[in-house]
Amino acid sequence: DSPYFQLKTGELIKNISYEEIFLFTTSEQIHKIQLYTQNGIYEFYGKMKEIANVNKNFYRCHKSYVINLRYVQEINKKERTLKMSNGEICPISFRSMRELQVKLSEFQISQM
Repeated sequence: DSPYFQLKTGELIKNISYEEIFLFTTSEQIHKIQLYTQNGIYEFYGKMKEIANVNKNFYRCHKSYVINLRYVQEINKKERTLKMSNGEICPISFRSMRELQVKLSEFQISQM
């Protein structure tokens, strides 16, 4: 189990540490995914479904978003959004709200 997410963009293969990753979101370009990291934003071809299962700290809170639980700053239940520590605001699907809260508390317990 590697501590890196392997990113392939064109001729480049880049290993990005899971700890550097804030979130993944679908790109406006079809079949492309945007990866938000501490060092920038990358675009690559991929499937959200596969990314959600890459690391136990990743959670798919919405069909277009996979977040890193490590960087969730706050959850707004009324507006069904969450704020990441990089300032990004992500929607939370109605179905994901309860599970997200469970996952977050499990994550926090595992960090102690």
